[in-house]
Amino acid sequence: AEFSSLSVNFISKIERTGNQNISIQKLDAIAKALQTSVITLIDESSKTPESQTFVNKLSNDRVFLDKLTNDMKKLPVEQEEALAKSFITIINTFAKEDK
Repeated sequence: AEFSSLSVNFISKIERTGNQNISIQKLDAIAKALQTSVITLIDESSKTPESQTFVNKLSNDRVFLDKLTNDMKKLPVEQEEALAKSFITIINTFAKEDK
């Protein structure tokens, strides 16, 4: 909370709640405080047995996911955020098709 400039109560609420809406700006602040990327936070938060990402289904050794993550980290933050938003939309589309 201290490094992200967000309140302890806000961070605690995110940690306690499984389905939390959060702005990109706050997600970016948390990622920077943890010295990681937004895409890594999104990926790490979605690792449940029932909601594997499409990339994980294609590659158990995660070569493609690791390459994608590394390549995205090289982009300017605005482009990284735009791509992350697009990937979330794509993943949600695949998740709906699987049901």
